[in-house]
Amino acid sequence: MRSAPCAAASQNGALSLTWNAARFDHARSRFPLTGAHRSASCNQCHGDGVYAGKPTGCVTCHQADYSGAANPNHVTAGYSTECQSCH
Repeated sequence: MRSAPCAAASQNGALSLTWNAARFDHARSRFPLTGAHRSASCNQCHGDGVYAGKPTGCVTCHQADYSGAANPNHVTAGYSTECQSCH
């Protein structure tokens, strides 16, 4: 069973999420939203209905980006899948 959709709201510069009248502040979680993640919709990461225990490794969601990078080719060059080391 899928959970009700959440809604994003900015309060005091921090992105907070409301879900079924519960409050969730990503800034206080183990995965604070930074960069492009701040503009991602809830459904982009939680469309599977899973909210707790999601993996936080970049490659979990960005494997296709990593594998498809051509200039330079990340796979051939043996770049780490820890994207924050370069990006």
